[in-house]
Amino acid sequence: ATAGGGGIDSESIKIATDMGDLTFHGEGGSGPIAAWDDVMPSANEEAYANVAGTPTGPDAGVTGSDTFTYVLPEIVENLTAQLYYAPSDAAAGDSLEYGFKYTGVEGLEVGFAQGDSDATLTNSIESTNLYAKYTYDSFVFGVQDNSTDYAGATTDRDFRAYGISYAVSDEISVSYGVSTVDHENTSLVDQDSSAVSFSYVSGGLTFAGTHGKTDNVAGAAATDNSGYELTATFAF
Repeated sequence: ATAGGGGIDSESIKIATDMGDLTFHGEGGSGPIAAWDDVMPSANEEAYANVAGTPTGPDAGVTGSDTFTYVLPEIVENLTAQLYYAPSDAAAGDSLEYGFKYTGVEGLEVGFAQGDSDATLTNSIESTNLYAKYTYDSFVFGVQDNSTDYAGATTDRDFRAYGISYAVSDEISVSYGVSTVDHENTSLVDQDSSAVSFSYVSGGLTFAGTHGKTDNVAGAAATDNSGYELTATFAF
């Protein structure tokens, strides 16, 4: 546990055994749906970041307190798996997520996550994330496809993203990414995003930036915004 400002910021207990690692999250727990919501190669930010308004991103699954993560031992060579469980409480039913990651082909990483969440006692959500990344020389290519199915009518969403990054040198990387959010609700239109990013690392200094554009922010027709971000980080 860590404390700040007189209160507890986060707390967890991890038990590591030959049968896998079990972690209890007192606060801030999350599973593979959140961890793999958008893992496309980028030198800085996601394609939909840094624009005015509130663009729709991929579903982040269940997060919260008093949850459990179980990371299994390697099932077969280069295949790992994890489970995430959030027990029910007065406001929500229980939720379960599981994820698999395979790295058995040189340069290739494939991940799959699925989750069933009773976010409220009357609304269940089924989420699926699937991604693949391939590294060739100084390039990394990626594709991702997520779906979120809600119990309520006309509220489902699909998220698809593509990305490519290039390591110009040990210090400089650049990337380009695009993503689309497809709404089941016919009153909303597809949200389309694209962004270019860069990063420069020298010693303890990291300088990074992103310029992005999103059309139909949150599904609102003709709500087209762009924005940029520049950051400098120092490590001592």
